Amino acid sequence: MKKIIKRKNVLIFVLVFFMVLISIIFFIKYNLDNNLLSKYNNKIIPGIYLNDTNLEGVRLDDLDDVINNKLKSGVIIISNVNGDYEYPYDQVGIMVDTKKIKDEISNYVNNIPRYKKVRMIKEKKKVKTFYLNGYLDSDTFNSFSLILKQKMDTFPKSNGLMIDDNHNVTYNDGVNGFILDLDKLKKSLEESTNNLGDKIVVEALGEVTEFKKQNEELSKINKKISSYTTYFSNKGNRGHNIFLASNRLNGTIIMPNETFSYLKVIGPYGASNGYLPAPIYLNSKLATANGGGVCQLASTLYMAQLKAGLETVYRTNHTFAPDYVPKGLDATVYSTTVDYKFKNQYEYPIYIVSYVTGNNLTVDIWTNENALGGKTFEPYSVYKDGAYYSYLKVIENGNVIETKYLDRSFYKTH
Repeated sequence: MKKIIKRKNVLIFVLVFFMVLISIIFFIKYNLDNNLLSKYNNKIIPGIYLNDTNLEGVRLDDLDDVINNKLKSGVIIISNVNGDYEYPYDQVGIMVDTKKIKDEISNYVNNIPRYKKVRMIKEKKKVKTFYLNGYLDSDTFNSFSLILKQKMDTFPKSNGLMIDDNHNVTYNDGVNGFILDLDKLKKSLEESTNNLGDKIVVEALGEVTEFKKQNEELSKINKKISSYTTYFSNKGNRGHNIFLASNRLNGTIIMPNETFSYLKVIGPYGASNGYLPAPIYLNSKLATANGGGVCQLASTLYMAQLKAGLETVYRTNHTFAPDYVPKGLDATVYSTTVDYKFKNQYEYPIYIVSYVTGNNLTVDIWTNENALGGKTFEPYSVYKDGAYYSYLKVIENGNVIETKYLDRSFYKTH
């Protein structure tokens, strides 16, 4: 009997011991959990997100600022056939009900059971995501839509080369015609406000007119490879003829392996083509003929052509040496009997820019930056035995690697 009582007392002791131990452990754990929870008093615990933003540690009272900052930093990209347009949410008219979103988050946080809060704090895993649901303010959108429509509505523009005010050449990829449909855009924007992330892309629908595609080979033209300028008296009929011829030369395209004819592009040099009478040399005598002065453009172009390394097909010097280019490096044309021709031997198109600035006549030649293979060209002439012999230096890395013979020119003296 005593043994039974003794065993019973031992069991009671052990039971009481474990109960006390469990109570101590529970007490310690409870206090540890309290310490964890105290760090998040009036703050959002880990695991709660607003879109992709982790709200851990944000004070519940500061939720307004967090929501409003996300709205201010958000952008909407409105795209159409001609490109993308980016605007901040508030400029488009996208708004949010800040109080509603704040209340949803606050209510959720306050109603999380204590044990779940502790687990969320310890695990730091994403548990709940709230979304920035917005709406479109009609008044703001209506004002914005007028600006957007003015920017987006375009007429079709074909692709091709453009020359700016500084005579630089750029390639225009072409623009499709577009008329924005504001009703469809507004509907798309309203649908996109259900979940406002940091960025939203909306397609602007409307009437599209595709641009007319032209020679896309011209897109390879990206560098001016030569230029030459001569001086002339920009007045009277001769000045008129040079200006007219320069305008006709400007924008000339020479495709690979194509031969340029001065007569075909600039001529004929008669009154029916707008040219006026001006002094020329005819049969070694000073005379007057329509188109007088077009030879100066031919010589200016010839110098630019040589500096570009392009191959001369046919060239004739003047009877009397002109003073606007070095002797032996001029080119003359006359009626339909004397033409000036050269060939584009490069694998890229050639584009000629010709213009008059004050008393200066300039010809620039453009093509692809790889056409010359890193080489430059320098024309020069030498007087010998009563004639001028012209040559072309081929220069690479600062060294003359070849000297080409060009032509021999004889001139009469007055």
